[in-house]
Amino acid sequence: MYALLARLFGLAVDLFYRRRHLGGVVPAAGPCVVVANHPNALIDPILVMRVAGRRVRFLGKAPLFGMPIIGWLVRALDVLPVYRSKDGADTAANADTFRAVYAALAAGDCVCLFPEGISHDEPGLQPLKTGAARMALGAEASRGFDLGVRVVPLGLDYRDKGTFRSEVAVQIGAPLDARAYADAHAADPRAAARDLTDAIDEAIRAVTLNLDAWDDLPLLELAGAVWARGDDDPALRLRLLADGHRTFLARDPAAVTALRQRLGALRQTLDRLGWSPDDLDRAHRPTSVARFVTHNLIALLGGLPVALVGALAYVVPYQAVRVLVAVQRPSADVVATVKVLASLLFFPAWHLLLAVALVLWLGPLPGFLLGVALPFAGLYTHHFLERRAEALREIGLFFRLPFQGRLRAALRAERDAIRAGIERLAGD
Repeated sequence: MYALLARLFGLAVDLFYRRRHLGGVVPAAGPCVVVANHPNALIDPILVMRVAGRRVRFLGKAPLFGMPIIGWLVRALDVLPVYRSKDGADTAANADTFRAVYAALAAGDCVCLFPEGISHDEPGLQPLKTGAARMALGAEASRGFDLGVRVVPLGLDYRDKGTFRSEVAVQIGAPLDARAYADAHAADPRAAARDLTDAIDEAIRAVTLNLDAWDDLPLLELAGAVWARGDDDPALRLRLLADGHRTFLARDPAAVTALRQRLGALRQTLDRLGWSPDDLDRAHRPTSVARFVTHNLIALLGGLPVALVGALAYVVPYQAVRVLVAVQRPSADVVATVKVLASLLFFPAWHLLLAVALVLWLGPLPGFLLGVALPFAGLYTHHFLERRAEALREIGLFFRLPFQGRLRAALRAERDAIRAGIERLAGD
């Protein structure tokens, strides 16, 4: 059942997000505790299942077990309950959960928990609970610190996490060896758990983007575009800039504040014009224009009918999901969970009705073939609309840029000056 559910929900999440793996692996064998940040409710464990490469046992809050459908799912996935006083539960029941985790690790299993203890929509990592450290150390202590439990940090960074086909970056950090805390645990188990929790906090921060406020994100994204060097990943670059921003705000606040002000002014101007930093260097050559026109005419003539079929075929379940989200008004960290679960219900049910109707209308073989093709048309619709929106933007740039040479030159100079400022800080 685990393999089936992991594949089903994993495919659904991979359809919803553009997933990028920035590096690292979960150990393929041996006892390990995966610790991850938790910004996106039930989507986070699905992504962990997707990238772990092995069976993972999760810990989940006890109220999940009493929910319709979700309760069945967590039991089918062999999730271990966590009893919290904030949920009105008797926390003494967690002793059984700890024993179950010890047994799982002793058997060489992989266990995952989210040590923040909550799903949230905050811009940075929240204070960690000591549960992950106590479980890893407790399992080791029960076997004389000879198990070899590794604590594996896993970072999830979403861009616009409630939006279909937005990006999520996943990075797995270097494991921490729980056996390194054997002496500290023998002297003071509580202090050892706090020390390991501090190490876990540092390890998760190293593989996640942490901001002081969401208002920092647009400026950092612009700084990342200005500072782009073509040989690094945008998510890693953004993380580096966020860490640098925090460091230099304490060391040289005047320089950072001045750079923020210049970035803010540049962002306002570019947003008003509808430009990106790369557009300031754009040159429209006859050959590239001819390629653009030819490609988009072919895509428009050939793709529009397919996109229309896909849009018409699935407009009902698409709108049903939108209405459900509007009525439920879930918190920002739950929106994607509601959309994915609702889509898994609405779209297959609607597609089954369509397939039956097509078979009755066109006959068994034509109806079956069209029914198989419709989901691909539906996915293509989103791709088609995205590409045509980009084409319209390119057309606007083609007609506007030649007449704004002086403004482009001034903005290029300002962009290059900001880049030089970032380089100076990076050099320091």
